[in-house]
Amino acid sequence: MEFGIFNLMGAREPEKTAAQVFAEVAEQTRLADELGYSIAWFAEHHFSNYCLCASPLMMVAHCASITQKIRLGTAVVVLPLYNPARLAAEVATADALSNGRLMLGIGAGYQPYEFDRFGVDLKQNLEMTEEAGRMQRYLVALAENERLRPFLLGVAAAVVGLIAAVTVQIVKTSVVDVYTAAMAIASFGILLRFHAKLTVLYVVLGCGAIGALLQVTGAVVAGVTVYLLAARAMRVRELDVLTRVVPRSRRSR
Repeated sequence: MEFGIFNLMGAREPEKTAAQVFAEVAEQTRLADELGYSIAWFAEHHFSNYCLCASPLMMVAHCASITQKIRLGTAVVVLPLYNPARLAAEVATADALSNGRLMLGIGAGYQPYEFDRFGVDLKQNLEMTEEAGRMQRYLVALAENERLRPFLLGVAAAVVGLIAAVTVQIVKTSVVDVYTAAMAIASFGILLRFHAKLTVLYVVLGCGAIGALLQVTGAVVAGVTVYLLAARAMRVRELDVLTRVVPRSRRSR
């Protein structure tokens, strides 16, 4: 059996400040960590003394610095009140600050006055939650795939270059011609994927010339070149990805 604590952070005593409420919750969480509790949850509410915490992710980040093992959870992040792309970035930040101890709890929300004051239609909360949930999963999967993509492109380019070099030895064809054709194919794919306008020119000329001089060794050089170009293109592309994944109707929230 595992034990945890839930922190609502209500303000029931007029003489107690918000700073004192948050400090007490942080101390309770630190003590729970020392006692071996498994998790501490933090609520989210707005515009009332029912709960003073407007951002459970901020409490996670704060308590992460004073605890060692206890998992830290949001109970819950009200998805319709957030910009999905911004939320994904904040979740990733909290997870990094807690060294992977974040437990992300999400919900649709239910308080009419909270939605009214944020200018969000409560009648659409379930639809917006489902939409935002899909975006979170997509962004996480995208981040995981993009970490591997430059490496895989580099390996693919090196393999293409190696095959080209072996072909040269077999049929005695011009090294420059084979490398130019092979790298043109590889770099054209990168151009379409990452919109790097000069990738074809750099890869074809650079790898073709180096391959002509170094033959098989040029395949490795080609792979490294494509890897670096792809990584650079993706850094430019990150903002474009987030812009496209968030519908225009939600970008101002």
